[in-house]
Amino acid sequence: MKLDEKDKKYISKSTGGISSIMLIIMAIAYFVYGGLDGVFGIVIYEVLAGVCVLFGFIPFIGFIITALAITYWITPFVWDFTGLYPTLLTDFIFGFIVVIALIISFVVTLAVLNRN
Repeated sequence: MKLDEKDKKYISKSTGGISSIMLIIMAIAYFVYGGLDGVFGIVIYEVLAGVCVLFGFIPFIGFIITALAITYWITPFVWDFTGLYPTLLTDFIFGFIVVIALIISFVVTLAVLNRN
């Protein structure tokens, strides 16, 4: 079954702007943590960690600040607030966010160095 452009637009709008990766992680969290509590906890973790990506716009050390912020601020807060525990899923989210911040930091650093 082929989807035309109208169907593709409907499907993308029906998810409410949630990315496919986030939907997959939420589905995995349902089984890893055994219910909707885990899904909501992972959503909170993803959103707060996603905000930390903004630290990646700091040249040279933005990705390091992102990793430290997630490790020392976001993770303990989410674990205490939701009762989640560390799993391979949360490690994947952490790594994914830090890699995104690394790419952003690298591009911003190149822009700063080439600015003359």
